[in-house]
Amino acid sequence: MNLHQIPRHKIQFLRQIHKSHSSRFSSALRKGSEVMIQVFEGPHSQKLWEQTVDFASNLVNAHLQNLIGSSPDEPSDKPQKHPCYLVFDGRGCRNTHHLLASLLRAGAMQTTLVGMHMVHGIASGLDYLFQQENSLNERYLKMWHNSRNVLANDFTLFSNDLGHTTIAFTPEFETQCNDPVCETQIKKQEIELGLEDNSNDLETLGEYLCATLIQRAFHDANKLIYMDAPKRDYMPWNDLDDIMINQSSDNKQLGKAIEGISRSTLDSHPSKRLCRREIVWRSYDQYGTNKASLGSIIETYQNLLDSLAVTSSHNLAGISLPHYRNLPMLKMPFDAQYYVGGAALKESNHEYAKQDSGSPC
Repeated sequence: MNLHQIPRHKIQFLRQIHKSHSSRFSSALRKGSEVMIQVFEGPHSQKLWEQTVDFASNLVNAHLQNLIGSSPDEPSDKPQKHPCYLVFDGRGCRNTHHLLASLLRAGAMQTTLVGMHMVHGIASGLDYLFQQENSLNERYLKMWHNSRNVLANDFTLFSNDLGHTTIAFTPEFETQCNDPVCETQIKKQEIELGLEDNSNDLETLGEYLCATLIQRAFHDANKLIYMDAPKRDYMPWNDLDDIMINQSSDNKQLGKAIEGISRSTLDSHPSKRLCRREIVWRSYDQYGTNKASLGSIIETYQNLLDSLAVTSSHNLAGISLPHYRNLPMLKMPFDAQYYVGGAALKESNHEYAKQDSGSPC
């Protein structure tokens, strides 16, 4: 595919948004409009650039990064190496977990709304990705299945201020697995994880990656505020325990974060432990058995977002929301009216704690 070549002097870089193992994403201006630039680096930058172009140029979806241009071809008469970069449109130029973290400070309502957009975007993008028959050959698909925990790192999430989320896919794993050391690690992982040779199970892989990307974004948002957010594996529903913070904690950074979120609560209840507000995701139902398919997530969240489009976002708690037995619900432990999908927001406000019997949180 012949991409439109965009020279560097036509781009005004603004700020770096995300750094991965072998590339950096930055926001920039081109012809007065915001765009996203992915610059490749390292010894495999040229090959990785080529692989990403081959893959991204065939994707047409509202929740996958839209490739609009690339760096010019390297002149054959110049020995120096030229930078390899790709230009995507600017539908979402914010790091998704940074956006979530800023909203966690603002309140549950805003976080819930943007979180719903984010979950819908991730599920929609992955569902489209795994419906493309010619996008992945058999060998690469087998690698994905046997090393799924590594492959999740090839996906980067970006959002706009309203929560519309797009996925950038960089096939770093294929490049990394060309060396014997990586091949050995794959075999070791396959044995340790007890994975069967089921390389055609795209549906299972899509569900796994969806849950992994959502969990990672939520975890990183929580950690950005509290500095110590533990990484949890939220699979059984009964894992939903209150996250408690003791006011006498020696963690000064954590104390400042809590103070920024609910200082009035600290002042009025100096002797009580406080719940902090976190957003988490479970990919299983209340029995810890049924996983949510990408199709069911997309349908449910599309219905929710369509309902919100004709209802004030400030009246979120009053919306009658669908419930599916096999779909994880976005649980707000402090208020049953806020059941809206697979994430749980934990609130540090004692006004909600009064509704709970016996517990200060």
